[in-house]
Amino acid sequence: MNNEEILVLSQELNNRKTELMLELKNLNSDRHRENKPLDKDFSEQAVERENDEVVDRLHEKVSQQIQQINEALERIKQNQFGFCSICNEPIPDKRLQIVPFAKTCVKCAD
Repeated sequence: MNNEEILVLSQELNNRKTELMLELKNLNSDRHRENKPLDKDFSEQAVERENDEVVDRLHEKVSQQIQQINEALERIKQNQFGFCSICNEPIPDKRLQIVPFAKTCVKCAD
């Protein structure tokens, strides 16, 4: 990737990070029941607690995505973006377009 493409990708990563941060904020609100306290009916509480497990998994997934984006942005800053962290060979542009936070080439990822 050339510098211009990396700059565009960096902006896209920052935009995605902003979206994910908002999603994380909303998930945190749900986790802490800021909008609606736990229902008094025990059967409803059971359903709400099952939903809590789903929210927790979503929170974890979003947090991981933010971490991957932060790592990719750091590699861009350090001019290490686009190179495999294992073999140090260039990561194909097609892979980076599909998985912009990829740290390894396809060969090393296998």
